[in-house]
Amino acid sequence: MSALEPVLIPDLGDIDQVEVIELPIKAGDAVKQDDVLVVLESDKASMEVVAPRDGTLSELYIKEGDSVTSGQKVAALLLLGAELEVPNAPVQADQAANTAVQAVDASRDDQSAQSVEQEPLKPQAAPQQAVSPVARVVESV
Repeated sequence: MSALEPVLIPDLGDIDQVEVIELPIKAGDAVKQDDVLVVLESDKASMEVVAPRDGTLSELYIKEGDSVTSGQKVAALLLLGAELEVPNAPVQADQAANTAVQAVDASRDDQSAQSVEQEPLKPQAAPQQAVSPVARVVESV
């Protein structure tokens, strides 16, 4: 889950644009799910855009008097608890990387120690095989 959730203008039906007439919140405000973030007005009706979840309004991309359309991003909501999860992610990644590097180093050290402990291979003479008398005759021919 992303730490920031976009807040979008809902489907306006057959209306192309509506005007932002009120912004009861500002960036940095804590909001609860279903709190009013933006009030819109068209020729026919007014409409409220509400917070989809609990969180903190991180950014506001519009101001009163702006015209907005369906699907337009108007704000970013920092979800509750997200600020605690995000800073730990790089630390956990660094710890995992350090563990992997240590495992590779330990593996190399083990291989080096094993190669030092083993005696070098010495060439050995081929074992003498018993040869039958018939084979000796063939060899001498």
